Amino acid sequence: PELQLGDGIALQQHRLSAAAGKLTVDLTWAATARPSKDYTVFIHVLDGSGRILAQTDSQPRSGDFPTSVWVPGDQFTDSRSLQLPPGHYTVEVGMYDLASGQRLGRTLTSPVDL
Repeated sequence: PELQLGDGIALQQHRLSAAAGKLTVDLTWAATARPSKDYTVFIHVLDGSGRILAQTDSQPRSGDFPTSVWVPGDQFTDSRSLQLPPGHYTVEVGMYDLASGQRLGRTLTSPVDL
């Protein structure tokens, strides 16, 4: 996997594509074990000073495939789009527990030009 988050969740691959003020983020998730709870996916787009300019937070597939029902071997792609002006950004991707706000393991950080 590209990033092992913990609690049986791995980010297998990510792809960023930018065109005409729109950033599309494709995330391929995999279950290596059954997660113990439902986690929320976050995508933050940061400017050069680290300020969040755009974000999207929701359960995988807009709540249609919560992590608590994943079983080992599950793998799927979840896509999100954000509107942004042209510029150089940093994208952060990860998961957190909505009840506590606690992030799950590590966060993926990737630069992107729009």
